[in-house]
Amino acid sequence: MRKLNIFILILLFLLLSLSLSAQVYLGVYLGENARLNNPKNQKEGLFVHKVVSDSPASKAGLSEGDVIILAGDEKVTSLDHLYDILKNYDVGDDLPINYLRNGEEYKTIIKLVSKDDYKLNQFERKIQELLEQSKTFIYRFESQDDKVIGVELKKLQDENKGLEIINIIPNSPAAEANLQVGDIIIKVDNIQLEKNIQFVDYLQTLDEGAKVKLQIIRGNKTSFIEVEVVERKSIIK
Repeated sequence: MRKLNIFILILLFLLLSLSLSAQVYLGVYLGENARLNNPKNQKEGLFVHKVVSDSPASKAGLSEGDVIILAGDEKVTSLDHLYDILKNYDVGDDLPINYLRNGEEYKTIIKLVSKDDYKLNQFERKIQELLEQSKTFIYRFESQDDKVIGVELKKLQDENKGLEIINIIPNSPAAEANLQVGDIIIKVDNIQLEKNIQFVDYLQTLDEGAKVKLQIIRGNKTSFIEVEVVERKSIIK
């Protein structure tokens, strides 16, 4: 069962944003909840987690931390919405993009190319095929540069808000801060948590070495614990 779960996780880890469309390739890893990723952002949009080197998005000047708010002349509200927009474009078309960077709005144009023009390794191609076959588009992926504290979380099954810690990585900041399996994280830096991805996305907005304040419930007691943020590669080899 554990091997099966690991395999499923591997499939979910990759967002090949080029899979947003069956034909075109952008070269960005995107996330929703742009306001959570960048609290200064006052508009809805898609948060740019990563930009693939030498990709159309990179050549258009997009970079990590940008927030895409318009594609063509439409406001981008979700990944599904962007997918629908891209259905109206073909390889070779110019896609006008409006995006936010440090609170300022900019415009650029992405020259859409065929995904077949870019070489993918065998693993990436297999993941891409599986994603296309299932019509499932996952926006989060994991990399060794991701920011973490060393916990595995799950959403509570009842209506209570919060995330339960189900695993703690040994020698991680979470372990050093004495977090325990069974603790329920209610808030991170005053942000109410309801979904795992909220916590994951928020950590990506922070620098390595930053501290986050967690409000947790342990048994019948509520307390606050400060935990350092590190890169995944520092605790998971």
